Amino acid sequence: MKTIKTLLAAAVAAVTFAGMASAATMNAYFTLEVVQLTNADEAESTASSAAFTAAWGASAVKGTGYYNGDLDFRIGSGNSGSTYVADFLNTGSADWSTGLLDAATTLLSNTDVFQGTATTTFFRFTLANVAAGDFAITHDDGMSITGLGGTTQPTSEITTLLPDFAGGPFELIYVATNGNPSVLEVDYEAAAVPLPASLPLLLVGFGGLAALRRRKKAA
Repeated sequence: MKTIKTLLAAAVAAVTFAGMASAATMNAYFTLEVVQLTNADEAESTASSAAFTAAWGASAVKGTGYYNGDLDFRIGSGNSGSTYVADFLNTGSADWSTGLLDAATTLLSNTDVFQGTATTTFFRFTLANVAAGDFAITHDDGMSITGLGGTTQPTSEITTLLPDFAGGPFELIYVATNGNPSVLEVDYEAAAVPLPASLPLLLVGFGGLAALRRRKKAA
């Protein structure tokens, strides 16, 4: 009887855990690419793969490296225009490297996209594979996730929900432009693991065995 109880408890636990998922700040070892444009207009400052690729081809101020930690960066609107790429990355409190780009002396952003005079910095975070799940991204300027879309123009700070990521290669593009605030916080919730089709039958079987044992004991 003890064995049946143990198996039944394990099966119930499997049902419980299979349906559980929890949101948390996304944390991983990302490939990081950073590129900056000067005298950029609104179209050149959109957070899209096409705009990133165009900026990468047009600018000599760029670098490739890594970022290891939480995707959680925040510089408030009270900061002056002397905010640098390193200042932004350092608010993530994690290890980072940007290769050829001198992050300590490269200005993060400046105005004005609407006049075509902006300093705009693109950040592209990539991973080879991310499990299926949902994203909630707090940001001030444009951002996008390949396959899900996003907002591609500068905005005030908002939270954008991007659900139903199918899983696979991950690419997040964030644009810092038009001065501070500069905010990017990525919350991720993995999709719940689907229950095996045979699990309900297994629970019924365990329940039947337990009932049979009780009847035999009573007899």
